[in-house]
Amino acid sequence: MKRPIALLLALCLTAALVGCGEAAAPTATAVLSAVKDGYRVLVTDEYGAPVAGVTVQFCSDSECMLGETDDSGAAAFEQAGGSYTVHLLRVPERYAPDDTEYPAPAEPGLVTIVLHPAEAAADSENVIDAPQLGFRFVPPDTYESARGTLNWSVRYLSAGVQEIALDYYAVSSEQLRAYVDFMTAYSAALRSGAELPVPADPAWLSGQVYGSLFVLYAINGKRGEAELLNALWNSEFVSAEDFAALEEIGADGDSRFFLGQYAQPAEEAEARREAMGNFYAEYEALRADKASFLSALTLYEPAWPYMLAPGETIEYEAADLDGTLRQSADLFAGAKVTMINLWATWCPPCKAELPALGTMAKEFEEQDCQIIGVCIDAADDATATNGAALLKDAGADYLNLRAAENVGEVFPTEVVPVTLFVDSSGRILTEPIKGAHPEAYRQALADALALIA
Repeated sequence: MKRPIALLLALCLTAALVGCGEAAAPTATAVLSAVKDGYRVLVTDEYGAPVAGVTVQFCSDSECMLGETDDSGAAAFEQAGGSYTVHLLRVPERYAPDDTEYPAPAEPGLVTIVLHPAEAAADSENVIDAPQLGFRFVPPDTYESARGTLNWSVRYLSAGVQEIALDYYAVSSEQLRAYVDFMTAYSAALRSGAELPVPADPAWLSGQVYGSLFVLYAINGKRGEAELLNALWNSEFVSAEDFAALEEIGADGDSRFFLGQYAQPAEEAEARREAMGNFYAEYEALRADKASFLSALTLYEPAWPYMLAPGETIEYEAADLDGTLRQSADLFAGAKVTMINLWATWCPPCKAELPALGTMAKEFEEQDCQIIGVCIDAADDATATNGAALLKDAGADYLNLRAAENVGEVFPTEVVPVTLFVDSSGRILTEPIKGAHPEAYRQALADALALIA
């Protein structure tokens, strides 16, 4: 009997190692949150990618309006607060119809609806048909009969740079699901301050019971390998030397695709061989069979979501942690370059780098530059007070802003900390840096200053 390939796609499976990721949105119900200027219905696929061309019916007790989702997956309805329901009248053929009646919030807000693929979209339970993410994969027999478990993960490294990794786990699919459940519970405990759960198998956290087979990259804007490597370095400090191979394998529209395979130094290979045991030979055989992987792959131009990117301008109005309203235009105007550090009070890596940022803020002042923090969970007085106490204890004596209602729209990110460098008008100068990497911030400031010189 063929064993199903685990399709446990997650935007931040390894968040506990380099940052803190938000949990993926639920797929069984609509998600509601506040927005300004009416209602917006956002339709995504099960991987979080926007779905265009969905006919949306937005109804009150007395009338109904129609809209269609655009390339961002959104349909807008400029209505005042009230009692409304949302229906999806038509979805693209590759998705299963959704007859659910979704309630809208009483005040203008956002309704997020998740679509699932139609059964006819896949030839078997293991075929991955994800055109929004830019690929279709029909696993060869060696994949479907594998003893270990194959798992895909998807991450956006920066605006227009996407990573889809295929990893091999030397465990059953049931064990892998238990691991993912543990990581989900661990992330939730970090955010809430609850007691951290203990893993059933500590070896899972060693990183040696799994190994990367192949990594598929997509990059848009007609950019190439140099820009891809720059995004990899800024997001996770990966360089060309970390790859055994990195090659361009195709293009579609304005997007180009690269296939990478990480190098495996002798010591790492021996440690993985010992940890995987009888699974190791299968893992190595799959790594060596690049031809089968490529023959199973079809590439499309992905539907790119909006993300922070060089050239975008930040406009953010929020109170500081003391409650004083601040406008970004005024804040940025007083410095050549402003470093914006997005962080959260529940995020250990964020808190760990605060002392270094406090020291750095004094250095930046000597260059007519500054650091501003945005505490993305400080939406209320209690969290703002907690954030202020953390900053004081760390000696991080620089301005920090609270989370305004639109913080997720102005600073869209699935991971914290994230650090941006903007000019005096709020224009992003360099690729955002994901994760806590204080040693990289000084070089990023130098790069930003060079751009405005």
